[in-house]
Amino acid sequence: MAQVRQQLGVPMRQAQLKAIFRVFIPDYVQQLGGTPLVNWRIFREINHEFLPECAEQLGRDPTFTEATALLYRKLVKARRDKQASPYPELTRLLEIYEAEYSASDNEARKAFEAGVERRMLLNCRCNCSSCLDDRSGDIEAPGLSRHLLNRPLLTEWLNQVRTPQTLELDGTVSGTDISERIDLLHE
Repeated sequence: MAQVRQQLGVPMRQAQLKAIFRVFIPDYVQQLGGTPLVNWRIFREINHEFLPECAEQLGRDPTFTEATALLYRKLVKARRDKQASPYPELTRLLEIYEAEYSASDNEARKAFEAGVERRMLLNCRCNCSSCLDDRSGDIEAPGLSRHLLNRPLLTEWLNQVRTPQTLELDGTVSGTDISERIDLLHE
């Protein structure tokens, strides 16, 4: 992190550091056959490979329960049919949980699904009932809340707001140039 700050002159907020650590540092030391799991590959297999396929299959974003169950079934089916795993790092994660909970396949499945759910980057959904039923005062009156929690609308608005703050780079830009451009954006 210090190198990023020094080379680019870009301050990193605590939330950004937490996000980077979440992706690149495992929850705890997980090893299979003496080889540690690679946490960023698990994130990639879940969020960039499996979830888009799952959304295409269902025609919508899956719920956490649907996604974890479909992923578990897909991994078990590939192993049962003696096919190459579509998600090798996730297969290793499942094998770790199966070894840890050897007495109970159901407990291993629950632990695997919880481990996958923790790594899914699907924290919030459009018009989520949890937010709509929340009366804590963090959101507007129920009549307006559906519009405020419309993720596609929010994304469109954010894109328009962020456009003037977006920095386009090509391969020829040096670290100093990037730092100067960022300083101009923050003025």
